[in-house]
Amino acid sequence: MGCPPGACRLTVTLNDILLTHGAFETQDPIGFQQAHRCDDLLLRRFHVFDLDGTEGVHSRNAQVGSNLQNVKTEVDTAEQAVQAAELILERVRVLAAQGATGTQTPATRLAIAEEVRALQEQLVSLSATQVGARYVFGGDADQTAPYTLDTVTPDVGGGVVQANAAQATRQIRDPLGNTFGVDRTAQQIFDDQNPPGTPTANNVLRP
Repeated sequence: MGCPPGACRLTVTLNDILLTHGAFETQDPIGFQQAHRCDDLLLRRFHVFDLDGTEGVHSRNAQVGSNLQNVKTEVDTAEQAVQAAELILERVRVLAAQGATGTQTPATRLAIAEEVRALQEQLVSLSATQVGARYVFGGDADQTAPYTLDTVTPDVGGGVVQANAAQATRQIRDPLGNTFGVDRTAQQIFDDQNPPGTPTANNVLRP
């Protein structure tokens, strides 16, 4: 098991975008429109200003701000889960080093194996991290937990079952009308695989 590919820096910085959103809300839309009425293309580019009045401005800004706040909560929660996974992997590396020594007895090797299995369960639980009803690593199928433990044939497939293989294509819109992706799937973070579907050295779910 190695470090999750996305563990070094999962979070997407949203603070600047949120601050930009707040700046738009405090501006005078009418003054902005009068100064730039000759550039209708620029106004359409921002997607948050209404040429005919201000009624739609605040409602759209409020929706954008609400969406960004929700995404920030999800990203923060996902980063906490990845940080917890990193601590688990540190423990797994310690156990692997202990198990590789020639001083272990059958009893101590069994205890190490049982602890590794328990740590794997924690990683599967982290892959199913939720914010509200949404699995943050669930990609486009965010109502389904990405992985479950294989209690029937635990020695097949690394002891886990991939219940959700959806990609993450969700796009978030900022106050300027730009879109960006923030999601990472559980497979990208925890279950890195080679093209044939075999675990890579960075795979943390499958021993």
